[in-house]
Amino acid sequence: MTVHKRWLIPFTEELVTWRQYVFIALMIVLILIMGVGDSEARELIYPASVATLVVVMEVIGFALLALGLVVQLTRFELGLGLVGLGLFCSSFAVFPIQFVAYPIVCYQTAVAAARLNFRRRLWLTIIIVGSLYASAYILIVPELFQGKSRLHWWQTLHLYNVILIIGAVIVGVLVTIGFFWLVGSGIRRRYQRMQDLEARADYAVVQERNRIAREMHDIIAHSLTVMIAQADGGKFAGKKNPDMAITALDTIGDVGRSALAEMRQLLSVLRETETPERSLATTPGVAGIGDLIKETRRAGAEVDYTVTGTPHVVRESLGLSVFRIVQECLTNALKHGSANIIMSLDWLSDRLIIVVKNDLGGGLVDPQQLADVPGGRGLIGIAERAKIHGGAAHWGPHAGQWVVEVTLPLGE
Repeated sequence: MTVHKRWLIPFTEELVTWRQYVFIALMIVLILIMGVGDSEARELIYPASVATLVVVMEVIGFALLALGLVVQLTRFELGLGLVGLGLFCSSFAVFPIQFVAYPIVCYQTAVAAARLNFRRRLWLTIIIVGSLYASAYILIVPELFQGKSRLHWWQTLHLYNVILIIGAVIVGVLVTIGFFWLVGSGIRRRYQRMQDLEARADYAVVQERNRIAREMHDIIAHSLTVMIAQADGGKFAGKKNPDMAITALDTIGDVGRSALAEMRQLLSVLRETETPERSLATTPGVAGIGDLIKETRRAGAEVDYTVTGTPHVVRESLGLSVFRIVQECLTNALKHGSANIIMSLDWLSDRLIIVVKNDLGGGLVDPQQLADVPGGRGLIGIAERAKIHGGAAHWGPHAGQWVVEVTLPLGE
């Protein structure tokens, strides 16, 4: 059964709602009305010598009850302790204050079970239950014996009735308190589950933002790197070879249109009206690696691309990760490496190994022209994509080359 969070707030958070104000105001009014008692009944139950003390205890108890309920709005544990002490003091009152105290005890038990951890709940609940025992005892015993100063032998027959009645009251109290304890504990568990779900939802939002950030980085960085390389090449080739300059401009246009399409597809997932089918319809995958190779070669790099093993049909998300990893590796090679790139895809039975190597040296693109291009997260993005699928990524210099190796499991 789903419980709306707003109904759990009064039991679980330090957040004051209008319902709490209404409940506390009602309890205070009932305490004042029913706590007045009957002076004649007090004289019949208690000896005259202690009647004044009883009145003082009543006043203190009522004041502590009202104060404790108010203090709970800001200091819950302190207020709960004051309520327990107030219940004990007010237990000396005559009928009918106990009928107000009992609902308060039940409510406070449920709230304590919902709000506090086990150790805190235990001692505070013991105080409240003990106060209720005292209330029951002081209520029942004087009514049975009507304030007699001593018991005669024939009146001892009533002692068994007293024991039975007090025992029944204690059992009833235990059952009732246990019930409200379970109610409060259940509310606490439901609220914790709701918090866990909210935390998971927040985590999912963060993960989605990171995913979008990776996608945008890969799209923008790769496309702009290729476009800048083509623009530089076309500028120098235009004077001597106009046809090559036109080819460079065509490449810039193709890469720009492709990047624009990918950006539109990426941003479409942020729209609530976008359907999953449309969002995934143009998702790049392993089949798009050939186009990446062509773009990189048109940017002026020599790419030695080999595929070993039998390519697998992979799920959409894994195919996208393979595409983006290869895209980022080629982008880094254009930006920071030489014109010679060696790339291989090794399809094994249970995993795919991607290896990209390039000679260390100046890139094809002037670093000054890349100052405004998003960067610095490429390798981190590769590692994150590999980790999502249970794989791993390693990179670093080796034998005069920069090597990136990524292993991706192919199992579901």
